[in-house]
Amino acid sequence: MNTTKDNKWRDGKALERYTLIAPLLEDSLDPAKRLQMRKDIASRNGVSLRSLYRYEAAFKKEGFSGLKPSERPKQHSAKLPDNFKKTLGSDPMRYVDLSDVLNQK
Repeated sequence: MNTTKDNKWRDGKALERYTLIAPLLEDSLDPAKRLQMRKDIASRNGVSLRSLYRYEAAFKKEGFSGLKPSERPKQHSAKLPDNFKKTLGSDPMRYVDLSDVLNQK
């Protein structure tokens, strides 16, 4: 399910990515200058060169929407067993004293 919060986050990430690659999209750049700029952008922003190449390709193929992270279903943690509360008992702070077991030789 896609929420407004998720959309805003995806749009924000796309804008960050676009900001990184915008200088590289200039057609008049020669390949050597583009490569040097790409290396500088990668090192200043903690992004790999491979990521910058992927962002550029995605933008050229799909425009701004190509820079958005893909939608993925929410990952939920494993469901607690139905008998969890019964197993836990009335005192959630209780513990089992294992000192006898640990001190056996």
